Amino acid sequence: MKIKIPIEEVEEGCLINGKKVVDVLHRLHAGYVRLTLEGGDILDGYAGRDMIVVEQYRKGSTQIA
Repeated sequence: MKIKIPIEEVEEGCLINGKKVVDVLHRLHAGYVRLTLEGGDILDGYAGRDMIVVEQYRKGSTQIA
Protein backbone atom coordinates (compact mmCIF):
# COMPACT_ATOMS: atom_id res chain seq x y z
CA MET A 1 0.00 0.00 0.00
CA LYS A 2 1.38 3.39 -0.96
CA ILE A 3 0.71 6.46 1.14
CA LYS A 4 1.68 10.10 0.75
CA ILE A 5 3.34 11.71 3.78
CA PRO A 6 5.24 14.96 4.43
CA ILE A 7 8.95 14.62 3.66
CA GLU A 8 9.90 15.52 7.24
CA GLU A 9 8.07 12.41 8.55
CA VAL A 10 10.07 9.92 6.45
CA GLU A 11 12.29 7.72 8.62
CA GLU A 12 15.18 5.35 7.96
CA GLY A 13 13.83 2.00 6.79
CA CYS A 14 10.90 3.39 4.78
CA LEU A 15 10.60 2.14 1.20
CA ILE A 16 10.44 4.68 -1.63
CA ASN A 17 10.34 3.48 -5.25
CA GLY A 18 11.34 0.01 -4.04
CA LYS A 19 14.48 1.30 -2.30
CA LYS A 20 15.13 1.54 1.42
CA VAL A 21 15.85 4.93 3.04
CA VAL A 22 19.31 4.62 4.62
CA ASP A 23 19.88 8.21 5.82
CA VAL A 24 17.70 11.19 6.69
CA LEU A 25 19.23 14.66 7.08
CA HIS A 26 17.16 17.50 8.58
CA ARG A 27 18.48 21.05 8.21
CA LEU A 28 16.11 22.63 10.72
CA HIS A 29 17.31 26.21 10.26
CA ALA A 30 16.46 26.03 6.54
CA GLY A 31 13.51 23.62 6.71
CA TYR A 32 15.39 21.33 4.30
CA VAL A 33 15.25 17.52 4.33
CA ARG A 34 17.50 15.16 2.32
CA LEU A 35 16.79 11.43 2.00
CA THR A 36 19.49 9.00 0.84
CA LEU A 37 18.23 5.72 -0.63
CA GLU A 38 20.02 2.39 -1.15
CA GLY A 39 22.16 2.66 -4.24
CA GLY A 40 22.95 6.33 -3.63
CA ASP A 41 19.80 7.99 -4.97
CA ILE A 42 18.95 11.25 -3.19
CA LEU A 43 15.54 12.84 -2.70
CA ASP A 44 15.25 16.28 -1.17
CA GLY A 45 12.65 18.87 -0.37
CA TYR A 46 11.36 21.37 2.14
CA ALA A 47 9.46 20.63 5.35
CA GLY A 48 5.86 21.82 5.30
CA ARG A 49 5.76 21.92 1.51
CA ASP A 50 6.87 18.67 -0.11
CA MET A 51 5.16 15.27 0.11
CA ILE A 52 6.69 11.84 -0.61
CA VAL A 53 4.92 8.63 -1.67
CA VAL A 54 6.19 5.74 0.45
CA GLU A 55 5.45 2.05 -0.02
CA GLN A 56 6.23 1.01 3.53
CA TYR A 57 6.04 3.50 6.38
CA ARG A 58 7.44 2.98 9.88
CA LYS A 59 6.14 5.40 12.51
CA GLY A 60 7.64 4.41 15.84
CA SER A 61 6.85 0.73 16.37
CA THR A 62 3.73 0.71 14.16
CA GLN A 63 4.24 -0.49 10.60
CA ILE A 64 1.94 -0.09 7.61
CA ALA A 65 2.65 -2.34 4.65
